[in-house]
Amino acid sequence: MRCVGCALSIEKKLLALSGVEWVSVNYASQKALVRGDVSLKSLCAAIEGAGYQVVHEKIKSPELEKKRFKKQKIEAFLALFFSLPVFVLSMFQVNEDWNREVSFLFTLPVLFLGRSFFVGAWKNIKHRSANMDSLVAMGTGSAFVFSLVGWQLKWSHLYFESTAVVLSLILLGRALEEAAKRKSSTALTDLIMLLPQKVILFVRKESLSNERDIVISDLKKGDLFLVRPGEIIPTDGKVVEGISSVEEAKLTGEGTPKEKRVGSVVFGGTLNQNGRLVVQATTLGAESRLCKLIALVEEAENSKTEIQRLADQVSSIFVPCVLCIALVTFLSWWFLDHSVVKALLASISVLVIACPCALGLATPTAVITGIGCSAELGILIRDARSLEQSHEIDVIIFDKTGTLTQGHPRVTDAYYCPTGKKELGLIAVIENQASHPFAKAISEYAKTFQLSDPDGFKLESFQNIPGMGCLGSVNGKNIAVGNRQWIESQGINTIVDWLPHAELEKIKREGKSRVWASVDKHLACVLIIQDELRPEAKVAIADLLMHTQVKIMSGDNSDAVRRVAEELGITDWLAELTPHQKAEEIKRLKGEGHRVAMVGDGVNDGPALALADVSFTLGSGTDLAKEVASITLLQGDLRQVPVALEMGHQVMRVIKQNLFSAFFYNTLSIPLAALGLLNPMIAGLAMALSSISVVLNSLRLKRLIKAKSQLKPL
Repeated sequence: MRCVGCALSIEKKLLALSGVEWVSVNYASQKALVRGDVSLKSLCAAIEGAGYQVVHEKIKSPELEKKRFKKQKIEAFLALFFSLPVFVLSMFQVNEDWNREVSFLFTLPVLFLGRSFFVGAWKNIKHRSANMDSLVAMGTGSAFVFSLVGWQLKWSHLYFESTAVVLSLILLGRALEEAAKRKSSTALTDLIMLLPQKVILFVRKESLSNERDIVISDLKKGDLFLVRPGEIIPTDGKVVEGISSVEEAKLTGEGTPKEKRVGSVVFGGTLNQNGRLVVQATTLGAESRLCKLIALVEEAENSKTEIQRLADQVSSIFVPCVLCIALVTFLSWWFLDHSVVKALLASISVLVIACPCALGLATPTAVITGIGCSAELGILIRDARSLEQSHEIDVIIFDKTGTLTQGHPRVTDAYYCPTGKKELGLIAVIENQASHPFAKAISEYAKTFQLSDPDGFKLESFQNIPGMGCLGSVNGKNIAVGNRQWIESQGINTIVDWLPHAELEKIKREGKSRVWASVDKHLACVLIIQDELRPEAKVAIADLLMHTQVKIMSGDNSDAVRRVAEELGITDWLAELTPHQKAEEIKRLKGEGHRVAMVGDGVNDGPALALADVSFTLGSGTDLAKEVASITLLQGDLRQVPVALEMGHQVMRVIKQNLFSAFFYNTLSIPLAALGLLNPMIAGLAMALSSISVVLNSLRLKRLIKAKSQLKPL
């Protein structure tokens, strides 16, 4: 694709296909994202029918991209080489035949090197559309035809140099633009380069072992492979032999290596540092964690912000408007000055300088750079919309358990009815089915007791009520575990003689959590659970409180939530909420005009995460939370929340700068060109520099974001 006009043309062609529901074509990344019930063959046929070439690659090859870029550079420098003599001869304005012949002969190879503009323009004519190719081909082609006619008619001034130099400068500008664009998406390229092409298969036969190299595509699930020190782990698996430290920075953004031993899980694309590991492959190809990460980053880079869609709409009518302006310019000069030469040069300048490349690159290059930097820092952003909206967030809401707290609570005390300890095993069976951190704490606590027959428990039914508790049946007994309010709603009496109510009130005031459990409608025990704050929570919240309103919404009891809020300096908190109530609170805030972000990690946070303008989950969160959230913090470090919000601010600031400069450039340059104040060669150089300046401004994001995201170890 040559410009954003190409992307819009392809979008229209694909949307016209039966079964296509939604299309996003990104000029900067040169990719199309399509959703719907349609075959790949039909999509490719539609794109090629519109005059464009489809690159058939499962994963974009960095090596192939290098070859293409190298070809672009060679063509640009060859064009400059051939156009230089034409430019020098034009300066002396020698009207000898040999001068004209040399200029003509040296212009021909430049036309050949820039033939893609003319081929593209012809395809556009056939498809009744117009883009950058149309403008360049009309401008330089007119100058060349005019010069040929003038040569035969012995005119004093010919303009072969306008054709040669303009084409050369545009080719050079495109090569420089491509170089800058490649830098903006290095994060994705780095991820792809992590995939090794070969793997050492490790085969055991009785007491002997055999090792041999195979290509990664021949590796099968369950195969053993060898990873030596300093090598990249080729795919996800489980360590079956050896001890080593593995660096997972490219996947999580966390630079501290993690120790891996027998039974540990390792991921493809991570670096084995100092030990020899034998790993059993568990996940291959597109299902591996690295490939999923690559797919998510690619999809995010291809998404569009609302401001980009507006720019695309402007671009869709821009080229036809420029063609009209060029025609009016030509006719005006011809009518007012009676000079075909001045009319032609002015209209050529309008056509050349108005190419909408800068406008098309303004938003996607900033988005690609921002999302790429995020991936390097362990912040996985699902779409450009999240970046766009994050800079407007004025209320950020945190879940408590597992989000502000460490998510590893422990049972510190327990109160039982006379038979409660015997029934703890039944309660643990129910809690083993739930994913809430409190359920895990109870399961771990139950393991410390010597149950009479731990394998004899039979789970007959189970139901999870998010934010409230669990119901189930074990060995014919009905079990209910949850908060006091919900337990009482099940018809269970919590005012019993064996409970020290004064002690429970003290525990409540201290902010510890209480979980109530019943067996066959009789209260069996009350378990006291405490969860410590995450070590980085105070720093993260203090940072956010300087710019944003911070709230806590939790299903836990009010005293536990109050204790956490006081420790963090948060004055606005809500406790004992159901998932529905959390979602309703977010609806209320949005109805008041607030932009709301939600940070959570559990199943019960799902509705609230889905409703928030921007939603965050931790890398250790549940699968549902990761599926719903728009931003995943792979390190699980809350200090990444203000970093992600700051990233949104920086990306949107750069996008606005880019769009302003692109619009300002066209608003100023087109009238100057129409008035005859710009030579076509100067116009070509200015057009190239405008695109490059937009991309270079986007690249500043790397430095800005990384400077603000240095998280020191706690």
